[in-house]
Amino acid sequence: MKLNIRMSTILTYVALICLLVLLLIYLNGWNINSVIKEGLNDEASSFIVTMTNNDSGSVSSSDIFDNAKKDNNQKIITPTNNSLPSHLEYKISSIKSDINQTKATSDIIAENTPVNVKLDSLRLSPNKKRTTNESNSFIMIAPKTKDTFPLYFQIKLENNTHTTNMSIDLWGDHYMNTKKARPPGNPNSIIGPSNLSLYVPNMDNIPDFIYSKDVFSNECFVKSNTSTCTVGDLELGTRIANIIQTGDIFDIDGTKIGHAEKTATSKSSTSEDITITIENGKNITGLLLYMGSSVKL
Repeated sequence: MKLNIRMSTILTYVALICLLVLLLIYLNGWNINSVIKEGLNDEASSFIVTMTNNDSGSVSSSDIFDNAKKDNNQKIITPTNNSLPSHLEYKISSIKSDINQTKATSDIIAENTPVNVKLDSLRLSPNKKRTTNESNSFIMIAPKTKDTFPLYFQIKLENNTHTTNMSIDLWGDHYMNTKKARPPGNPNSIIGPSNLSLYVPNMDNIPDFIYSKDVFSNECFVKSNTSTCTVGDLELGTRIANIIQTGDIFDIDGTKIGHAEKTATSKSSTSEDITITIENGKNITGLLLYMGSSVKL
């Protein structure tokens, strides 16, 4: 009898301990998930951007110094003070295709150095539904230290889906846009004042593909303009590599100058990468990536 009572007591204690452990695991997991969800809702999505330039050795110190003076004319600089960058730098910014939805956000990236950037335009709405009812976005990249990009360069945008809890695609690769019309000619090509009017809403021949005219400055549509075009808050010049989907990239005369590709997630990696490679880009003054709406995972 005493043995049965003792066994019953032991089993009761074991059951209580198991319940306590399960309760602690549940509460701990709930807290972690709450923090993750709160962070995704309240903070801009973070990405890693790497600008690779194999020709950086051809850039002289005088090149960097001369362009630093252009970019920083508010104060006196010399080749020896800290205002002079030691390497080429680039500006990166993003904005919703509907310019009224988000303010443009800017970061600085340095060549051959992975940099964490926050692209607010790719940020998902803080709701729990898995939806694609989001606006498309623009990512803009421009040289900061010099006036143009190198002949050869590569930009890689890395999205860790485990961290951001979403997937991204160029507009033309988004499953909702695969059968929609493209602009006339090559989808990925150099654009500027001479041909940008082909992409705005008054074109009847591409009803499924339109850029908001409000995103671009008025100078972008003046065909005689050869110096300036601003997208969102970033000056991109007048020879802009416009990328809307994976595939080859062409100059305005039809010459192939590079390609865009995407690497999807796999069993061994939760990251997806969009890589833009320019192999022979002459006098490119800006990059414009047209992104489809982000998809919540």
